[in-house]
This record gives sequence, structure tokens and C-alpha cells, in this order.
Amino acid sequence: ADSTRRATHRVRAVVQLVRRKLSTVSSAWTTAQAYTVLQWGNDEARFDLTNRIEGPVQFQGPLQVCPTYPYDCRPFSGAIDEVAVFNKTLGDSDMTNLYAARLSTDNSARMAQEYNSRGPLSWWRLNEAAGATTAADQMGLNPGTIVGPTLGVSGSPSSPAQNAANFDGANDHVSIGTFSSANDNKFSIIAWVKPDTTNQDLARILCKSTGIEESDTYWELSAVKVSGNLRLRFRLKTLGSTSTLTATGGTLAAGSWSLVGATYDGLVMRLYKDGSQVGSALKLGNVSTSSQARVYIGDSPPGSARSRYLRDLEAKRAAGGIDMRPLSGPVGLPTGRISAVNRSLLEQDLKLTTTSVSATDSGPLTMPGPVSTYQLYAGGKSYAVPVVVSALSSVTLKSDPISNPLGVFYASGAVSLYDNVTINGTLIVDNGSTASKLQIYGRNVQLQGANLPSIDGSTQALQLPAAIVRDDMNVASGAGATITGLVAVGARYYVQQSGTSGTSLTHTGKLFCRKLALEGRNEWVQSESWWQDRLSEFLNQWLTAGTTPNPYFPEYLRSRNLAPEPPTVIKSASTPVTYHWHNWSNPLFVPHPNDTGLRWNLIQWLENP
Repeated sequence: ADSTRRATHRVRAVVQLVRRKLSTVSSAWTTAQAYTVLQWGNDEARFDLTNRIEGPVQFQGPLQVCPTYPYDCRPFSGAIDEVAVFNKTLGDSDMTNLYAARLSTDNSARMAQEYNSRGPLSWWRLNEAAGATTAADQMGLNPGTIVGPTLGVSGSPSSPAQNAANFDGANDHVSIGTFSSANDNKFSIIAWVKPDTTNQDLARILCKSTGIEESDTYWELSAVKVSGNLRLRFRLKTLGSTSTLTATGGTLAAGSWSLVGATYDGLVMRLYKDGSQVGSALKLGNVSTSSQARVYIGDSPPGSARSRYLRDLEAKRAAGGIDMRPLSGPVGLPTGRISAVNRSLLEQDLKLTTTSVSATDSGPLTMPGPVSTYQLYAGGKSYAVPVVVSALSSVTLKSDPISNPLGVFYASGAVSLYDNVTINGTLIVDNGSTASKLQIYGRNVQLQGANLPSIDGSTQALQLPAAIVRDDMNVASGAGATITGLVAVGARYYVQQSGTSGTSLTHTGKLFCRKLALEGRNEWVQSESWWQDRLSEFLNQWLTAGTTPNPYFPEYLRSRNLAPEPPTVIKSASTPVTYHWHNWSNPLFVPHPNDTGLRWNLIQWLENP
């Protein structure tokens, strides 16, 4: 009743936000978390030895598996059937009759009769069913080991009831061993072939050699490019010298069967296609022999160093050894964006499980652009994001509970990290342009994603990304870095010359990027002939009496100071973590759909404080 009188009652209430829900993320972001590495867009993804990615991966772009080294050899792409070696000279009439057998009513039996009547030294019919591991020698002397080719495909036109073997042009071959023809001046090879493509060169059909050079070859029938045409080639070593004869005619056609042959009579080397002579050259002397030179169908000995390396990594893992494969899988791949060669390396050599995914050029995220402030909740304090300088060295950046509780840091352009830099939080490098790059040059560089408080009622670990980079993220040669958390890169994630002396990178978390390039190690970048020589040395262990062969090519290379352990490893966290992609213009925590607003817990109620 007296307006001049006033009564006051003071209460202090302390409340704490009940964290019921984080800001909304896209379904694509949620799906992406199933992968250790997700590369999106039709940009190249490549990794060389010895880099390693553990766990599920998805590559959208063209994938290159260990493209720098080791090397493939000279494989044939297409079907091969009815391969035979003779220690006699087949003449023009022999070749004509062999080819004419395909026109017989019972051409399969007629063809077999024509082969048998000429007494081959060895004859591989390649009619084994799918799953076979041994190619039988019809003459019983020199069976072969089947490595890769698809068996049971339709055979040559002279034997429609028979099967043939299809070689993928990457690493498929049949290894016959080290047998030699008789040491005289009579020699012949015949085979049926059907190239998949004429865009192949130096494709071996049957070859006995110790390497890829002409001087390494004892005898060989192959296909080579001549003015854009695929022609036959015959190599033969006599008197310790190898000569090469290339056909002047008789072009091989893709998708068509041809009877091909090479003969030697002590005076002349000859080539035949479909019963007709297509080339000849003078040559003298007895056919040279070697107990070291191997015989391959579909490739040149010693085969693909790359495939042998990858196969032996898998063999060692399967035998209970440490898994040092470049990938552990499974691997998601879009149909049509990976070559048959690279798919073969994954599936046949590394024995990885591959799954088909839809091809898309869209990523699971949208780059934030410049970030200057953030809020934990609507109505709460707006925190200013510290701006870092373009070059950091011997510094630690971390959260501050008063001014920067999430530990968010922003670079307005390219930023370089040198020795002894630790960032515990989220580094955002994005001024909206391609000048936004993160480059790691130093040693003892550590990036650690910021841990978020868990959602109410859940114990699931939550983190913001450790780094968000609009353009490229480069780890330079010689750098040493540890990354714990998710890294999102709008362009290329690039590890340069990984594994040079002292270079190391351990990334535990997730990597999402548009382009991936994990380079090879400097000391491993050797010539093709160097790699083939090392593979030959490795294989020759079994030919040297009194030695205990090292069964795995990667382990054998330790003697060349090439340690197979990967110094670059990308792997998921051992304890599952959910990574949150935040829209920095909105609050981090938002009301739960079941609540009318943010929910708070009363921590303290104090009367008359």
C-alpha cells in the first residue's frame, strides 16, 4: 500500500547445460564415418610402398596401386591356348596343316592328332577348370604353376570343346620352371592366342629368360607394337648371343584367335601366323641353355616384381606374420573407375575384399570458410577464434576454458608447421580460396582433435576434427608428425617421398579428402631392371644348393637395406570415436527434439548470497 517501501530477496542459481544433442550433420557425414579413409570425386587416389592404411576404405577416383615401384614385367593381355615346344624344326607344311586342323569336322581331335604326330617336347593345353593351380604338360615332363589367369574360358577355334586361360595383362602367368630344349639347332614354338587389345607391347606368349633385356632371353615368342600394329616377335640365343626377329606382316587382331609359331633350323629363324610365314632372319649355332633361366607362359621371367612383393606380404600375413600390406580392407570401389590391373592387385595379390559403391563426385562435407567466432549454445558467450601466423615453430596451442574452450584456431592463408609444434584442438585453414594449405615440414609435429563432453546418457567418445583444410595438406619429405583425430581436406592429402631417412607419419583417426597421394620412398625408387634383378636373385635362392631360401620377397629385400615396415600409417582409433562436422555459424549444442528448449541441471541454489 506504500509505494515508497521496497522488499528484495536475492537468490543465486547455478545451472549446467544438459548436453542432449549436437548440431545436425548430414547423412553423408554419418555414412562416411564407416571408413578409415574416404576419397571422393573423380580425382586420382594413389599409394606406393611402403605406406599403409588400416581398416575399411573407399576410393571414388581412379586408383593406382603402387604405381612407382616395383614394376610389372611384360605380360600378355588375352587368351592363350595349346602352347607347345619342340626340339625339332616345324616347316611350312607343318604350320599349314596345324592351322588347317581348325576346319576339320572333328577339329579338336584333329588338332590333338596334329600336335601329337610331331612329338612336342612339352605341350600345355591350358584346359584346366577354374580353381586349378597346376598346368599339366601333356607330355608329362614340365607341369607349370598357375599364377592368376582366369581358367575355363572358351578355347581356340581349333579346339572348341577345350578350355583356354585368359591373362589379365598385369601379373598373370604360368611358371614352368627352368627346363631347356635339347642343346642342338632344332627348335620350334606354337600356340593359339587371342589378344584382348592391340594396345599392348612386348607381350610375352612363351618366354625363357633371366630378365627383361634381350641379352637375358634364351627364347621367346611375343607380340610387339610395330607402327601401331600388333606383330609377332621371336628371340633366340645361340652361341651366347640373342637375336630378335620381328614379323613384317601378319597383324594380330583384338578378339580374334590366331595360330602363332616360331621355328629355327640352325640357319634361319622364322615366324608364322595362321599357317603362313610372316618373317625370317639368318641365325647360326646351337640353341643356348641355362639352368637359371625360367620359362613363363603369358609373361617374362622373373615376372612382376610388384605382384610378387604384394603376394608375399599377404602370404606372410596369412602365415601369422605382421600385416604390412598397403591396405587391410575391405575396399569400396565404384564400377568403371578402376582398371582391371589395379583391381587384380587388390583382389588376387593382396587378397582384399572389395565392394561395389555408387560413383559420385560429391563429398560428405562442406568447407566452413573463414571462422572468427563460435558459440557453445544459443544465448551463450560468443568466443573469438585465435588467428595463427603463417609459420609455427616450437609452440603449443590448446584450449582455454575461459576464452577458447574448444581449442579452435584459424589460419587465414597457408600455414606451415616446423619443429616441435603441438595443436590440441581444431585447426581450420580456410579463407575461401585455394591458398588455404597446411604444410608440415618439421619434426615432432602433433595434431590432436579436441574431445567434446559426451552426450547425456551416452559414453560415446566425441571429437571435433583435428584439422580442416580447404585445399592441400602436405607432409613434406623428412617430416615427423603424429595426427590423432579426423582430418578433412578439400583437395589433396599428400605425403611426399614417404619413408626417406627419418620421415614418419602416424595418423590415428579418419581421413576424408578429394585426392590422395602417398608417395614412395626415395631409397626404393630404382630402375625396372634393378627390381627384376632383385626378383631373379630372390627366386634363384631355390636353385642354389646348400642355402636356406628366404620365403618372402619383402624380407629378402632387407639385405638391400629396404625394410618393409611402413613408416606412414593411417588407421582408425582403437576405441571408437564419433567425429562431429560442425556448422560454425550455429551453436554447437542445440535443443533435443523432445524438449521445448535447452535443458539445464540446477547445480546450486543459494538464498541471500
